[in-house]
Amino acid sequence: MERDPDLQVFVGATVHYVSFGTPGGEYESQCRAATVAELVAGPTDITPARVALVVHNPKGTFYDPNLPQAQGKEERVGGTWHWPDKHCPTIGSEWPK
Repeated sequence: MERDPDLQVFVGATVHYVSFGTPGGEYESQCRAATVAELVAGPTDITPARVALVVHNPKGTFYDPNLPQAQGKEERVGGTWHWPDKHCPTIGSEWPK
């Protein structure tokens, strides 16, 4: 399911946060479920929307107060957020075999 490109972010929206992973590669960067807690700055022609997120991890939650939206799949790097889609590779998002 692809999101409508004109969809505006709102408080309470469920989005994906992209984790950083570790420099040594012990943990890969991956998508995590997150909830928008605050709208920080709206998008402009040159800057993406910035929001505060409550990020849900298997071992707890954390709050990040100022994250930019990834505008395309190639911009999905650690410390950004995007709308969920079926193409987001997420460890642990499938049922164990």
